Amino acid sequence: DKGFAAANEGVESFSPELWSVVNRNHELESSKTGVLFWAVMLKTLGFDIVFIASRLPQDNEGLVDRWDWLHDGFYFEKEKSRIMGRSRFVVFIGDSDSDIEDAQKVGVWAVRARRSPRSSYQANYSPGKYNEWILPFSG
Repeated sequence: DKGFAAANEGVESFSPELWSVVNRNHELESSKTGVLFWAVMLKTLGFDIVFIASRLPQDNEGLVDRWDWLHDGFYFEKEKSRIMGRSRFVVFIGDSDSDIEDAQKVGVWAVRARRSPRSSYQANYSPGKYNEWILPFSG
């Protein structure tokens, strides 16, 4: 995990410097096949696809450009409900408990994407805790 690798190199956890490293090395992130499938399917059906990343936007140009073919908006916002509440979101797919909480807070259908079992980040991760639907093949 490049975020934790950056932290091991003396970069403070969740600092602007850490997010700069993470955002600049976005190509090391593996895409979730199940999430990507559903995003492409919904895009094909005419839905707008918006990414909301709970990280700082430092050096994000490459990351945003990588997904330019799919997204209709890319936001860097910790309080995702702010973005969802201002628009007409139908569904929000997220992997953390806070993702599900933010969607439900504004009446958006929350769907859980599973984290990889190899993920070193297991904080705020309780699939099914909110009786949310869990996206098949997302882990």
